[in-house]
Amino acid sequence: MPGIYMAMEIARKALIASQTAILVTSHNVANVNTPGYSRQEAIVTEAGAMSTFGGQLGLGAVVTGIRQRVDLLTDRQLVSENGAYASLDYTSRATGQIEAIFNDVTGADLANRVSEFFNSWDDLSANPQGTAERQTVVSTAELLTSEFRRVDSQLTALKDNADKDVASIVEEVNQIVSQIANLNRFIKDALVQGQAPNDLMDQRGVLLKSLGEKIGYTSITDSFGQVNVYVGNGRPLVDGETAGSLAAQVGSGSVYDVKIFLPGQNVLVSVPDTITGDIASGELAAAIRFRDGYINTVRDRVDQLAYAISTKVNDQHILGYDLDGNLGDVFFTDLSAGGGAGAAHDFRVAASITSDLRLIAAARVEGTEIPPALPGDNRNSVLMAGLRNISVAGLGGATIPDFIAGMVGQIGSETKGADLDLRHQKVVVNYLETRREEVSGVSLDEEMTNLIRFQRAFEAATRMISVLDGLLDDVLNLKQ
Repeated sequence: MPGIYMAMEIARKALIASQTAILVTSHNVANVNTPGYSRQEAIVTEAGAMSTFGGQLGLGAVVTGIRQRVDLLTDRQLVSENGAYASLDYTSRATGQIEAIFNDVTGADLANRVSEFFNSWDDLSANPQGTAERQTVVSTAELLTSEFRRVDSQLTALKDNADKDVASIVEEVNQIVSQIANLNRFIKDALVQGQAPNDLMDQRGVLLKSLGEKIGYTSITDSFGQVNVYVGNGRPLVDGETAGSLAAQVGSGSVYDVKIFLPGQNVLVSVPDTITGDIASGELAAAIRFRDGYINTVRDRVDQLAYAISTKVNDQHILGYDLDGNLGDVFFTDLSAGGGAGAAHDFRVAASITSDLRLIAAARVEGTEIPPALPGDNRNSVLMAGLRNISVAGLGGATIPDFIAGMVGQIGSETKGADLDLRHQKVVVNYLETRREEVSGVSLDEEMTNLIRFQRAFEAATRMISVLDGLLDDVLNLKQ
């Protein structure tokens, strides 16, 4: 039957409800700057009612749970778009490094080295017998070949770094999925006990976001609240409380292939699947595309250019005559054995030329002329200088300077394109983060307003208990 004790119980429930709401608000304020935190709120509902002669009488209020304010669709989109952003960021940085290789601020780049080399033949044509002019030809040729080797060495270093990036990212992925599997276990245990593991789910959400930045994945949440993660065309990487693992193993071409050990597989005896070609997004996909695609294309074009210069110069040089009246030999080392592959790495001035400047074939014999040519003849050096303006079939019909300009220009365009894509993707990510903050973010102004409201409710409940305590004393005094 309703009475003072029932009223006291209602006041007690009000006190507990207000106190819980204050605690939740305090938790929100404390985590205002915590990455991935989702705002929480106490769910306060009526405690039921009891029937009386005058009608049903309410029994106060109770806290039935503490829920997160989340937008699951936005969170999933944010994971996906963050993965795309991470991929573009890696690509932007990598292409920028390649662009820097070809844009030497000191002017010692391929275009300038090629120009200096052919200009030296122009200078030699003015004084075919001059030792200084001949030395300049050899010096500029050595600078040219050295520049090609520098470019090839730096491109090789970038490819090696990309290989190391693949191994490093794989290791990070393994650490993340192991933590996700552990959190799955704790979340399941909490839900089975009827608790809402909000903070654990926030921690897992941060890990899932980090995982999406490393490698693209799909996920399914089961009835126990556990997230199962799939990568590489549907292969499981996290299955409930069990995590699989990735491995970066050396495959064909001495590069790292990405393989997967499924959850529960023994890494010592199991044969993993190769998923290198099935990774579509994230930093890992960008590193693989850069290593196996873009950087190889650039290296092939540099080799193509080195091979074309070597072949054209040699073909013309062997048609001339040196200062001793002998037919010229190759000016650069012969690169024909490799068919152009690795030409930049092997590009060098022939040892015979560097050791004896007299072997530079600046003269030429034409028509009915009888060799040897006169020492002061400059006709072959003029033709050598003119090679820069001749279309080269091996360069797609372009001249050597035009090919270099086109190659460097394309690299610059692709770098700018990657930067532009990155900026556009950043806009998308910022928009989604703003949407998430609107739903899940902590507003200090709103929390302070709630805190004052809950404080007033708490004070009212304590006042109610004080009043009821006084009434109870009055009732007890009546019996005296």
